[in-house]
Amino acid sequence: MNFDAAFVKENGVEIGIFATTMDVINDKMQAENLITYCEERILAGYQVVLMAQDSQGVPHYYGRQDLTRILEATKFSKIHFRRYTKP
Repeated sequence: MNFDAAFVKENGVEIGIFATTMDVINDKMQAENLITYCEERILAGYQVVLMAQDSQGVPHYYGRQDLTRILEATKFSKIHFRRYTKP
């Protein structure tokens, strides 16, 4: 499994940002299921927030409101995503 993710530590909270599509962000059930899956199997140990970019490249976040507020206040260019492979 290949995926793109970034990790941010703000205010003592480690946030795992999992890149996905706007379709997932816009489907609450699918988004919640993906967050649970990521927290249990992919980004264990991190609070997970989903991120998708719209057609203009603007990032949209889905997750706990306190975490999404932190990310919305963070300049997107300072968040560095990398491609990961998980067996």
